[in-house]
Amino acid sequence: MKNIIPSSEINGIISPDEVEYIHSVGLKILAKIGAKIEDPYVADLLCKNGCIQDGDRVKMPSAVIEDVMSQVPDSITLYNRNGLPAYCIDNHQTLVQPVGETPFIIDPRTNQKRLALKKDLQNIVRLIEKLDSISLVTLATVPSDIDKPISLLDSFAVMLSYSSKPVNTPGLNSSEEVQWLARLAEAASPSVDLKKKPSVVVSILPSSPLTFNRGTVQALCAATRIGLPIAIVPLPIMGISAPFDLAGGLAQQHAENLAAVVIAQKIKSGSPIIYHGRLSVGNMRSGNSLWGLFQVGLAGAAATALGRRCGMPTNVYGFSTSSHSSDIQSGLERAVNCMLPMLAGANILGGAGSLCNLMVVDPLQLIIDNEFVQLFKTLKKKADWKVDSKLLDEIQEVSGKEGGTFMLANHTLNTLRSEGQWIGTVSDRSDDGEKGQRMLTRAKEMLLQHLDSDGNGPLLPDASLQIMESILATAKLNFH
Repeated sequence: MKNIIPSSEINGIISPDEVEYIHSVGLKILAKIGAKIEDPYVADLLCKNGCIQDGDRVKMPSAVIEDVMSQVPDSITLYNRNGLPAYCIDNHQTLVQPVGETPFIIDPRTNQKRLALKKDLQNIVRLIEKLDSISLVTLATVPSDIDKPISLLDSFAVMLSYSSKPVNTPGLNSSEEVQWLARLAEAASPSVDLKKKPSVVVSILPSSPLTFNRGTVQALCAATRIGLPIAIVPLPIMGISAPFDLAGGLAQQHAENLAAVVIAQKIKSGSPIIYHGRLSVGNMRSGNSLWGLFQVGLAGAAATALGRRCGMPTNVYGFSTSSHSSDIQSGLERAVNCMLPMLAGANILGGAGSLCNLMVVDPLQLIIDNEFVQLFKTLKKKADWKVDSKLLDEIQEVSGKEGGTFMLANHTLNTLRSEGQWIGTVSDRSDDGEKGQRMLTRAKEMLLQHLDSDGNGPLLPDASLQIMESILATAKLNFH
């Protein structure tokens, strides 16, 4: 048993006993119901290692699961494209990544929603490179003008070309996709051994409820054999692909994560895996998912606790809203859904830049979310509640003077020199409400300046870009 977190770390949202209970329900789901594994080789491998075939399902006894959990590393170091350490995904910080695979974008110049283009993805990845608090690159939007057979590979090449930060792949559905993406990543970092210094996390998406189709399983196995970190990303929707119940939905999501852990560890022991929480609420009128409700934040905090119970790094949403614009509703919903899992100790928060239940990416919102991260991290810092005895002397000295002020007091000056005062980049802190620039205005100016600036081309050398183009051309022939 690893990393059971005390309830004080998550402000009473879910207690260690409740975490243990949901974990036990997840184990019962896999032991009594099992998961549908649509790859005969992997199903047979699991059954040779303690699992039980029951029709088209593989049941996984608790002893097997507890054994493989002990093999999963509790931290993962990611590297930038030059092979230098970028981030350690552990319990000491919270990283942020953008939303993934939205079809629409808010046009930065017209403010209108439209289908995204390849140029939009390039601009977003370039923007992510400049935003200090956005740590990882995702396929924030799916360009509608990229040739479909290799659209995923071409989009991945854009991500590699325009940012040096670690990359999360989109959800992969075959071993071939994993192999082609690995070749592109190697071309972007020819002098770096990606197995020893990974800059890419491979995303694997099980189908809820409890189904691993053949392509998903083969992609998982391919990434595991290569040695790249794996993001297990179940996407259960309460009332549609999961029970319309927060605890039940969490238990099913937990089981889907654990089933993937069993597969990966039986392929290669010690494979690095990131536990994901993506439970959303079904809109029972339309059949779509709602990402702005407070249950998303609660589910993210609880998933964080469950992942840490298993000793695994965690990635949850996050920056999510049902609002169609960067308005008060968006600010309120994403604040609640971010703060709960962040205070719970989530390693990665996703969804930055998203609107409209993750269907739209807004570059303007991405800039605002970058500011939110700074605010949240400042809030998360543990306050020092000790009062230095010298402060009493300063209070006595200042209060004894007519018109006394602490502005020039030694403690004030020393604190500002050592810690500074967080103001923000686009937040409005002006004293004059008439003259002050509003947050959206400041963010829009920053965005347009980014779009109009020079030197925003690819970061990779021409030789690497040419190799990647050759790989894409070959892949296109193979996919046709």
